[in-house]
Amino acid sequence: MKHTVRILHLEDNVRDTEYVRGLLEANAVKGDVIRVEERSAFEAELERGGFDLIVSDFSLPSYDGRSGLALARLKRPDVPFVFFSGTMGEEAAVEALKGGATDYVLKERPSRLAAVLIRAMRDAADKAERRIIEIALQSAQERFQGIYESSKDAIAYATLEGRYQDVNESMVKLTGYSREDLLKKTYQELTADEYRHGEVSIVHAVLSTGQPAEYEQEIVRREGIRVPVALTVFVVKAPDGSPIGLAMIFKDVTERKRTEREIMELAYHDVLTGLPNRRLLYDRLHVALNQSARTCRSLAVLALDLDGFKIVNDSLGHAKGDVLLQWVAECLKSAVRAGDTVARAGGDEFIVLLPDLANPDDAVKIAQKFLDLLQPGVALEGHEFPITASIGLSLFPVDGTDSDALIRHADAAMYRAKQQGGNAYQLCTPMMKASAVERLSIERSLRQALDRHEFRLHYQPVIDLGTGEIVGMEALLRWQHPRNEALVCPSEFIHVAEQTGLIVPLSVWVLRTACRQATFWHRRGYPALRVAVNLSDRQLWRSEFVPQVAKILQETGMPPDRLEFEITERMALQNTDFTISVLESLSHMGIDLSLDDFGTGHGSLSCLRQIPVKTLKIDQSFVRGIGHNGDDTAIVRTLITLGHSLRLKVIAEGVETHEQLEFLQAHRCDSIQGHLFSPAVPAEAFDRLLTEHRIASRYRGPSS
Repeated sequence: MKHTVRILHLEDNVRDTEYVRGLLEANAVKGDVIRVEERSAFEAELERGGFDLIVSDFSLPSYDGRSGLALARLKRPDVPFVFFSGTMGEEAAVEALKGGATDYVLKERPSRLAAVLIRAMRDAADKAERRIIEIALQSAQERFQGIYESSKDAIAYATLEGRYQDVNESMVKLTGYSREDLLKKTYQELTADEYRHGEVSIVHAVLSTGQPAEYEQEIVRREGIRVPVALTVFVVKAPDGSPIGLAMIFKDVTERKRTEREIMELAYHDVLTGLPNRRLLYDRLHVALNQSARTCRSLAVLALDLDGFKIVNDSLGHAKGDVLLQWVAECLKSAVRAGDTVARAGGDEFIVLLPDLANPDDAVKIAQKFLDLLQPGVALEGHEFPITASIGLSLFPVDGTDSDALIRHADAAMYRAKQQGGNAYQLCTPMMKASAVERLSIERSLRQALDRHEFRLHYQPVIDLGTGEIVGMEALLRWQHPRNEALVCPSEFIHVAEQTGLIVPLSVWVLRTACRQATFWHRRGYPALRVAVNLSDRQLWRSEFVPQVAKILQETGMPPDRLEFEITERMALQNTDFTISVLESLSHMGIDLSLDDFGTGHGSLSCLRQIPVKTLKIDQSFVRGIGHNGDDTAIVRTLITLGHSLRLKVIAEGVETHEQLEFLQAHRCDSIQGHLFSPAVPAEAFDRLLTEHRIASRYRGPSS
């Protein structure tokens, strides 16, 4: 909160007031709680005013909450009013909400109170802010005065036909046109061509529904420069409620877009060489595989590792080693076609994608060309350093039909070339294709695993860095394989489940099991625990998914606000309209959504604005580099700042070292999960964690 919160508490029990005060402190809210229990004192405080929130018991010895609500609505109609009572029945609660109460919390379930109070105050603040804008726009004769002229955002008023009737000074500065010139234009004339059709549809929807809309596009300044803007469009109404015009607020998002591009650049490119990194390689390989499957043309993956690179690093230092890697990157890029991809996988290893090959033998020619180009070596500090490499090749479809298989087989072939002395290439051999047989075996076993009850759920705790408490857990799937009784991680079988459709019944089992277990812990005395469950796109896009979730919540008694679904950027940006509608349905049920593995996808940051996500999870691949990889450290710092600026909670995954923990604490990351505190463990072991480590003081962040 931006100031000290003042709460008026109509309550005869001092301990309940202390409880409210303690909740504020526990949530790092600076607050002042004033308790009254009689009408006269309550009325006097209402007259004095200055309160952000009113909390009231329903029944008091000398007064009652119903009368207090009526008086508060009369005296202070804009102040949120929340009942916190042990005697309030459902009928009375409904009546109170109709009478103007903001919300109610039963004393038998006090864990909801903190969230209700904070939400009520934030909603009141948002409502007050919206009211200021609505008042400024309400009158056609006094439109946009006050905040209108002083606003840093560009504001314009247009007729229903779209012609500007008034603009503020910020609009003049944003567009480069004079006020007189703007009043001769329609809003469409400033919009960049490719956005015009979409904008017309949005404005028509605003006019037909009366609901404001937010969207992003680009406008063209007078001198022809394009400026990215975030637009909010309102309908302006006459006193009788009929629409008389449009109000448009333009926010220049040039800086945000630049930051977005920088984050994406860091996430998808190697800073040292400028080459695509492994993440971008996988994206391009996925596209190339789909294309090859359609055209029946081959593609090749080459894994290249420098021979003896460690000698350069040890003798001349890392700076000269970096120069060598940059030189190698340029050599490799010069040898391939425009549509090929040369990526740096890490260290001195490079991966090359050669799509759309008319003849597979062309890949061998490229491999030999690489060896020839590197052979002369490079001059460093007056010395010639001969450069050789070991190269492994795999071909689609003979050596694999998916990204992982092709890269794995190319790596295996590269290591064989290195074992044979290096400075050579090696094709994949039949022995390296045994994984295909293993995949068929996994598919057969998976079909029986659900019926045989071979799946297990493990739970990895989520630690609040502000309090050190275990505030939730992520449910992670394991397979108790009957062959060797070892636990198998999802990475070894989940792709098979997705390809065969088995992911759907498996996901239902995971959700039901996680909800049932979480409910058990709630009843054991941990009602605030949240459980996060990963969603698959195959599951999300089924028409019966939302009713199925509602049914499972009812069956297990799981509170919706204690369930969180984790989605990925890729899921959020595929089948967009349907996906957003499903996610909004889940959000309306009270279920929270988190964006998992953020920064590793290929989507725009705009997905954070399109979906009702409340939590951003930083991928462990970034967290792992904290302290020794400048790019990863910068990405983590930027993502925490980005999440908080969007009022999202930020969780860091894969925290394994105290150095990572201290960095995350210093940069105000909200929560962590990782092996530093605990790996994912069975329910019985998690039960012990709750009992023995409810407060993990060494993971508590600096006081706010």
